Amino acid sequence: MSWWDDVKFVVTGEQSNAVKAPPGQEIGAAAGSMVGAAPDVNPAPGATSNTVNTGGGSAGEIRMSRDEMEDTLRRARNLLTDISNQITPASFLTRMQPPANDPASVSATNSANNGGNYYVGHLRRQQAYLQVVIDKMQKALGIVVETDEQQGKTIQNTAGGSVA
Repeated sequence: MSWWDDVKFVVTGEQSNAVKAPPGQEIGAAAGSMVGAAPDVNPAPGATSNTVNTGGGSAGEIRMSRDEMEDTLRRARNLLTDISNQITPASFLTRMQPPANDPASVSATNSANNGGNYYVGHLRRQQAYLQVVIDKMQKALGIVVETDEQQGKTIQNTAGGSVA
């Protein structure tokens, strides 16, 4: 279970603060300012936050206008494609062969293969993490996406089971 399991994306009818700086701050302000800081999910009494609100789980809600969420969704899908495109080339880093069958070469190659396995595993975790975020944004936007398995079953039922 991850933090994202409790996050809820909400589409608002207005421009949110997702791309705006806090009052008194400039976007891209000097280091040490609040730019790049995590949103305050527990604002002081009387303060408001339109980007992240508590409620709907321990992680709260992320609110964006439809345009902002569609743009964020597009960017997330592009990032998922980039990450997915790295997995096949990265898998070559898991199958290196030692140049000789001596202990030093075998040990160095095993170490390199372990690093490759870690990298491929990391890419797969990034994929899973990003897919959760994409699914939640699609749900918030009302985009219905069937999985390949569901589509296959639908096709089989429609075709009388003739599709394998």
